[in-house]
Amino acid sequence: MIYGLDLPTAVVESLVSNVILAGICAGVVYAVRFSMPSTGRVLSFMISAVLASFIWVWATGQILSELYVDRSNYLDFLSDTMAIRTIIGILMITLFMLFGWVVHVARENLDEARRLHEISKISKETELLNLRQQLQPHFLFNTLNSVSALAGSDPALAKKMIHQLSDFLRGTIRQSDERKNTLEEEIEHLKLYLEIEKVRFGNRLQTSIHVAPDTLQIKLPSLLLQPLVENAIKFGLYDTLDEVLISIYSSVENDHLVIKITNPFDHLARKQVPGTGFGISSVTRRLYLLYGRNDLLATHVHENNFTVTIKIPLAS
Repeated sequence: MIYGLDLPTAVVESLVSNVILAGICAGVVYAVRFSMPSTGRVLSFMISAVLASFIWVWATGQILSELYVDRSNYLDFLSDTMAIRTIIGILMITLFMLFGWVVHVARENLDEARRLHEISKISKETELLNLRQQLQPHFLFNTLNSVSALAGSDPALAKKMIHQLSDFLRGTIRQSDERKNTLEEEIEHLKLYLEIEKVRFGNRLQTSIHVAPDTLQIKLPSLLLQPLVENAIKFGLYDTLDEVLISIYSSVENDHLVIKITNPFDHLARKQVPGTGFGISSVTRRLYLLYGRNDLLATHVHENNFTVTIKIPLAS
């Protein structure tokens, strides 16, 4: 016997009351999840909890009364426990209501976080695209001007330059800001660009590329070096008729791929600090957008040499 009831009766009592309560609680959680109460509606939800508790007690009483209609001692027990059942029902239903509320808030916060992430991602991709679209015309217009100048004096060289430009642009179009190339691939693409520039400047443009073997397969954002080399050529050759050496070095230092691009400059020819053109500012911004850091690009002036140093985290 349990509280004056035999075991089978207690089991049936428990099953009937708990199944009905579980159904009501599930309905409450579902309702709150998809209809989160505002501050002004909290009272109405509390009233709903009380009403739901009364419905549970009434439904349980009706079913059990039908099952044990000939058991007067059990019916007396059922009647005497209505108050405590109602209190338990209010507490349980309110608890599940709060649970549904928490789930709803968590889901809304997650949705909001995802929405903000998507907005941030779209904004970042748009800005990266705009940066790349601004970079290409500088090089393209200069190259087309050179082709135009060579068309009359040296058609064969102009034709060669057009083919080189075609190869370069074909490789550029295939790239995206989400893609990362190995340093070896970037250097090969950079050589196409330099070959075009050497047609423009002839023997005045000399290059020296020293890439450490252990850096060749390290990945970095596509087309990151070209605007920096274009910048070095601009500030290295435009104010002089002498030969100019553009040097490119790579190494691994402190878990970073380090690339240095050095160009000479005539500090008397320009009032502007050499190397502070659009190329550097755009690459700085791009590195920040991709890695969230402002310390990945640095410039250094030593005597008549200007050096740009970029660092790519190896863990990224």
